[in-house]
Amino acid sequence: MVRYIVLLAAAVAAHAQGSTPKPSADDYPVQAKLDATRVGADFMVHSFSAGEDMFIAEKFLVVEVAFYPPKGGSVAVATSNFTLTVNGKKALTAQNPAMVASSLKHRDWQFPHGPMGNLGAGGVNVGGGQPRTQPPFPGAPDPNRLPNPPRAPDGDSNTPQRETPKAEEVLLKTALPEGKHTQPVSGFIFFPWTGKVSAIKSLELMYDGVAIKLR
Repeated sequence: MVRYIVLLAAAVAAHAQGSTPKPSADDYPVQAKLDATRVGADFMVHSFSAGEDMFIAEKFLVVEVAFYPPKGGSVAVATSNFTLTVNGKKALTAQNPAMVASSLKHRDWQFPHGPMGNLGAGGVNVGGGQPRTQPPFPGAPDPNRLPNPPRAPDGDSNTPQRETPKAEEVLLKTALPEGKHTQPVSGFIFFPWTGKVSAIKSLELMYDGVAIKLR
């Protein structure tokens, strides 16, 4: 397990690309200034994404952050410098993306089987242990049967179908890249949270003494 996390940490350092920065900090729900650098942020609740693929990290609060250094300048980014204060009293420390990815990779260990077994961290289907409903009369359609999903038109049989990437791989690629940046950079940061989102009344993201009011 430890070796796996070390390998993931190396993957973050080597392959982290971040998300795609919006044209300016004004395109994010909230903004702030860090010296001459503008910062944009968006509270994503539990989700992170890349293109059309969206995933859920149910045990983390997720914030997308973007830095826009001044022309000819730079900004130093370090995930460990972020904290997230919930309801004005509970400060959460940003987690290493490798640790978060590891928790997604091994989520099946936590819900191996049973009614909650197919609750995934990223897929489309969410399962549950609901009881079956009996047909109202003999010969009636089965009320438990879901309609067939729409079928895409048949294409070239030689064209390979697109595979959905794994949640942990997307997380590692879209995590906020650390280091010195001279161009706009953005990515997701993750804070441990097992409480109810509905209980969150205020959220304040802190970075190097600068407060960003998310809620």
